[in-house]
Amino acid sequence: MKTCTNKISFILIISLCLFSFTTKATADKDKWMIEDTVKIQGENVLSIINIFHQNLIYPYPKSWPINPIFRNQTSNHFIVEHIPKDQTLNTWKDMFTIQGFKDAVQANGMTAPKILNLLKQQLYLIAPEQLYYKEIFTGDINGTPGSIVLMGIKNLPTTLIPELPKGVGEIGLYLALQGKQDMYVIHRSWKSSPYTNEQLPMTEIELNKWIELLKLISLSDIKVPKKSDLLENTGMRFFVSGEYAKARENLTMAIELNPTK
Repeated sequence: MKTCTNKISFILIISLCLFSFTTKATADKDKWMIEDTVKIQGENVLSIINIFHQNLIYPYPKSWPINPIFRNQTSNHFIVEHIPKDQTLNTWKDMFTIQGFKDAVQANGMTAPKILNLLKQQLYLIAPEQLYYKEIFTGDINGTPGSIVLMGIKNLPTTLIPELPKGVGEIGLYLALQGKQDMYVIHRSWKSSPYTNEQLPMTEIELNKWIELLKLISLSDIKVPKKSDLLENTGMRFFVSGEYAKARENLTMAIELNPTK
């Protein structure tokens, strides 16, 4: 298993190190990784991102920047992380993360409850007395088997990450979706002062809102339209952001319906 370095989130480090699936898949470096964002009414943006074999359709906070704070893809793992515009890599309190694990279902027999239970086990081994875990939902989510859990560490151990200041807790609302071939994990994270089972970092209203938002997420078969077709047939305007990494997978596109001319 690869050694994972400290990026931003203790729990994210665990999830990145944990899911190292053995597959025969190789990177398709000629394939575009396209993320399309369509503005809709309300507080959220309906977004579509192509991850490996399927599209992930999800609501995204309208006030948050489209550009991710971190994005990376290997032959069998994809991750993108977003934070609000008034927060930074070192001071974030809110984060939205999407991960994809290529062929985890087809080649490894992974399921939504199983992948979340693996993460729970890792957190327990690190800080058993500080583990918070609550199952929220397991069943059909828009035609896809899925599970939602709320889990985290109430007081992060500074011995594991020396750079971490004392008195920090982290918790995440996790959705795992079992795709046709790949596994997808989407989570909304909160970082705060240490919390208790009775006093979580977020309000009950905020938590319930995010549970409902996660239940809106769905998967669809890949059918990415050509840019020329979109411009000709729908009048959509493209905004290109992001940058090239090892290949063209890191290109990010945003589409706005009915733009102001």
